[in-house]
Amino acid sequence: MQFGVKATIAPKQKHQTDILFFFSPYVGHPMPHRFDINLGAAYLAAYLKQKGLTPGFYYGPYDNDPEFGQIMKHLARTTPFSLGFTVYGSNLPETAALCREIKHNYPNLPIIWGGPELRFSPKEILQNHAGIFDYAISGEGEAPLTELLKALQKPGKQGIEKIPGLTFFAPSSGQAHFNPHGKTLWQQNREQAKAGRSLDIYPSPYLSGIIPDNYFKEKPVVSILTSRGCPFRCLYCQFSAQGDHKLKFHSLDRVLAEIKYIHSRVLEKHPRRKEIYIMVYDEALTLSRKRSLEFFNRLLEQKFEPKVKLWVDTRADRVDKKLLALMQRAGAKKINFGLESADPLVLRKIQKISLDRGETNPELQKEKSFIQNVRKAVHWSKKMGMITSVSIITGLPGESMEQARRTVKFVQELEVDLYYHNYLNVLKGTVLAQKAAGLGYEPEKTFKGYIGKYGLGYSKAPFASRKIKPLKNAMAFRRDSRRFNPLLRGFFHAKRMAQLNDRQSLTFPFLVDVGQAPVNPRWLNRVFQELAGLSFSIFWPQKSSLNSKEYENLFHHLGLGNAAFYTRPNASSPDPRLRGREEMDHSTPYLMPCRKYPLKKQQNGRGIFLYLEEKQDLKVFENLLTRHLEPGQGGLAPEKAQRLNFNIFEACRMFAWAGPKCPAGAMTHLYTGPDRDLRPCKHFPALNQKGKIMGLTDMQAKVFEIQEKTYQKRGCHKCPVIEKCPQCVAPHPLTEEEYCSLQKNMHL
Repeated sequence: MQFGVKATIAPKQKHQTDILFFFSPYVGHPMPHRFDINLGAAYLAAYLKQKGLTPGFYYGPYDNDPEFGQIMKHLARTTPFSLGFTVYGSNLPETAALCREIKHNYPNLPIIWGGPELRFSPKEILQNHAGIFDYAISGEGEAPLTELLKALQKPGKQGIEKIPGLTFFAPSSGQAHFNPHGKTLWQQNREQAKAGRSLDIYPSPYLSGIIPDNYFKEKPVVSILTSRGCPFRCLYCQFSAQGDHKLKFHSLDRVLAEIKYIHSRVLEKHPRRKEIYIMVYDEALTLSRKRSLEFFNRLLEQKFEPKVKLWVDTRADRVDKKLLALMQRAGAKKINFGLESADPLVLRKIQKISLDRGETNPELQKEKSFIQNVRKAVHWSKKMGMITSVSIITGLPGESMEQARRTVKFVQELEVDLYYHNYLNVLKGTVLAQKAAGLGYEPEKTFKGYIGKYGLGYSKAPFASRKIKPLKNAMAFRRDSRRFNPLLRGFFHAKRMAQLNDRQSLTFPFLVDVGQAPVNPRWLNRVFQELAGLSFSIFWPQKSSLNSKEYENLFHHLGLGNAAFYTRPNASSPDPRLRGREEMDHSTPYLMPCRKYPLKKQQNGRGIFLYLEEKQDLKVFENLLTRHLEPGQGGLAPEKAQRLNFNIFEACRMFAWAGPKCPAGAMTHLYTGPDRDLRPCKHFPALNQKGKIMGLTDMQAKVFEIQEKTYQKRGCHKCPVIEKCPQCVAPHPLTEEEYCSLQKNMHL
């Protein structure tokens, strides 16, 4: 099919899937981004198969093409009857961008949305995204989705208006209809929901055989559920609210059968693997001590070879030394305890500890005991050799800076292997959301294209404690750092890229630098519309001519996918650190010219990215690399560059890590300027004329044209180091003669 041309999918045929499930990624997820298999959707698929329907999954690399070319080709090849999307606040913008493109190409293909956001914010989502999906299911989806798929295949789609929990648009008026929720499967089958087996009425995604083979080959850690829900009523927790604060279990026979199945499938794909990793997604695995003892004893009796290693979350007040020892022997390798705060008063305010009816606990003894339980549980777990972590939240209701610092200090004293430093977001459906206004929380005007981690305009904490700096072993810092590495190293990882003339090269992270002020907002608006659907970071000049209102108007209605915004420092800035609209400004790296690099004093371990701006930068750069260069062996090897205590921005100009050709044609970078010019590199010749808007495909073709003319003019085909030279088209601050001389001296 041709991209940009509307197409239709034929009526249902034999061997065609009834529904193809998608789970879009979010930008805060560690690299590489990919379309994963959501465990909730997998449960739905198992139930559909039991009812005679044929589900499928789109499981593959992230499609960073603005036209979602890989996915459009997949749809044309597999011709599914309908599409299902699992929607979270974190992946909503990317899901919306993909659905918009699918509707353009396949207007008659039914698109069905579901997920926790549809339960708590159905009207808000419909208001913002009407026209890019056809149906939405709010609440449990097994029975409603089955009824919907069968109704869609009947003449006239009979019965749709009566499906419980379904939201749909009336064909005549176009108005949205919200059907009330019906009973869940558990409520319909109470006689089968005996103690310890209440969840077994939901078919297993694994034992039903609906998980594709490549999942077990490519997924390093496979996930399971042994229970759903949580009986606690923490103010901030959306997961407990989803289950109405009730806890239900799968039978241990079912859980062990799934573990056996996963073990055999992974071993089939990786016969030399020494351990099989399984993540247990229960909110707190050990809430029932009796069940936990039985589970880990039975797991120990299985004597798996290679051993099964579990990653688990639980509460420190629901374990003891004996249980932890059993867990470790049975295969628990990584354990996380939810701490949230080390201040008893804060724990009381967020209702982390449940009180008995009529109990007052004025001295906060239960909260103090909980904190000591965390200390003991961490000590025992570490001593037993488990990778041990805790999770905290800063910005909790009424939390002072001193209370937040006390929590971070407590974590430091625990000496955990790592910890999760979370920043409070007020999530829809929580008790905190109901009380938010009285506590001083105000809804944030989140741009539809900006997500950070959440994308529904969730309220952010007004308290200064939110800005507490994480420790070095915080997962918040590591996750942020991983995202910056591929974005700011230019083409450091370019040797892994596809061929430059392959459209798949567009699936890599995309960087946009808005260049120098002043900037024409209307023109930029049109540029970004061409990039809708991409996962990218936008760098904004520190001294911009736009005020905050113009800035908001510029991005508010754009269909940007996975966009994050950062202020780029000027070369003369006293603090050359990138400043983000994100939560963790303290973890953003420094960006500075080589001549400003602090040779003697390091910047507290933060990332430093160096770039070449003047010839003086080149001299400093050469001095820094002298002991690492290998004359005659291709200059600085990528493996050695990985060990440097600084990062090289646009290293592709000096080293042929992407192969002997300028990698600008991969179109992973885009620079704009005050003259409304578009460039794949800051010093590359402009691709457009007089502010003309271009799509990425046209820009890529223009890049190849300029490259070829430059190489012909230089006589690169006759150069003795052509196979080792990166052939930079714009080697600023060097002249072409100086650049060619440098490359020859480096490699001859």
